[in-house]
Amino acid sequence: MILGTIAPRVGGVKVYDKNLSRDEIIMDVDLFYAGDCDISFILQRIRGGIKDLQIHGMLRVVMKPLISKIPLVGGLQ
Repeated sequence: MILGTIAPRVGGVKVYDKNLSRDEIIMDVDLFYAGDCDISFILQRIRGGIKDLQIHGMLRVVMKPLISKIPLVGGLQ
């Protein structure tokens, strides 16, 4: 499995500041990946693979609870 040399790209980040509790941060991250991967597999004597995969999507990151000590966030979703 080769994931390639092209890194995913972040198109934008939106941080929500309304309708949240005081101990959480919610972010939407717009991700693009147009990589040069080369993934091969064999499944019950059938060969398959993926090349030049492209993905675009929104990743929601929820950080809570916020705490007063480093790393400042108790968990991620």
